Amino acid sequence: RERSALPGRLVLGTDGWAVIALDSADGAVRAVDPDYATARHCNADLRAFVRCLELFAGWWPALRGLDPAAAGGAVEALQRGLVELDGTVFGDPENWWAVIVEQLWDGLL
Repeated sequence: RERSALPGRLVLGTDGWAVIALDSADGAVRAVDPDYATARHCNADLRAFVRCLELFAGWWPALRGLDPAAAGGAVEALQRGLVELDGTVFGDPENWWAVIVEQLWDGLL
């Protein structure tokens, strides 16, 4: 089923569940759900996606193991940084980065 959502998309990898793909029509990066073949917006373009991943990778070690109160400032800084790199990441609460950050706020990641 996931392949049916991938025509016109270049597969970049996965997030452990969704297939991360570049949409050749508009250049946006999307996370495609393998069960439902639906796509979440990740970033406006590949460059923004890579830059956001780099930012996240820099913050991730600092966030791991912190209690929620201590992690709050770091998650807020990460959230601001993501917006600075790509203003589209939080355009919808179901966007991929919005869900990642929500999971950080909720202590799920």
